[in-house]
Amino acid sequence: MLNPDDLIKAWVAKLQDIPALVAVFIDPSNITGYFDQFPSQSNLRVALMQQPPGSILVVFIGTDKARVGTAFQFRHRFSFQVRAPEANTDGVSYGGIW
Repeated sequence: MLNPDDLIKAWVAKLQDIPALVAVFIDPSNITGYFDQFPSQSNLRVALMQQPPGSILVVFIGTDKARVGTAFQFRHRFSFQVRAPEANTDGVSYGGIW
């Protein structure tokens, strides 16, 4: 079984290598991974709330079994949390947008 941290790093590196994606998020460092680290960083909700605008957070969700033919294999599940960049509204309130 592969180490999920290595897979997160691979996903982040691959996403940072996509020029069109980096152009939208301006800086490759805005594409990061979430690593559970007890006790300093073990709360995904806090990480999501602190996620800056214009960023992607790659999160390992878990591992389960998958049937491939007649064999069972491990399947790693990931989530890609995208927070859109803030739009320049020139001082218009939320209600004024609509």
